Amino acid sequence: MTRAVIFDMFETLITHYHSPLYFGAQMAEDAGIPEDKFQSLWRPTEHERSIGNLILEEALEIILKENHCYSETLLKKLVEKRIAAKEECFRQLHSEIIPMLSTLKKKGYLIGLISNCFSEEADVIRRSELFPYFDAVLSFI
Repeated sequence: MTRAVIFDMFETLITHYHSPLYFGAQMAEDAGIPEDKFQSLWRPTEHERSIGNLILEEALEIILKENHCYSETLLKKLVEKRIAAKEECFRQLHSEIIPMLSTLKKKGYLIGLISNCFSEEADVIRRSELFPYFDAVLSFI
């Protein structure tokens, strides 16, 4: 008999809340755009970003151009800070996560990941120390 455990990534294996946040409010501030204006364009992209139809860079480019503040330098800064914040989440792993995954592997369990993450999160997950533990990954990205 096959035995498996399936996890979600964010707020299950890792959390955003032990690292500096870099969500819409922080990106708006760095872009010099009022938060309400930024969010009015950012929030409607969530579904398309979560299913891989729109990547972070594309969403931010639209927002920056709509607010007449687009530059490649600013876009790059926002993207780099967003990715750095996601990477920091993986550096703040709870001390029991790796031992738990290792124990499951040693006991012969398959480990799966199901996550509705954004493109920048999927890239960070693939580069993380957790990724080799997964036998299967299901994501829209």
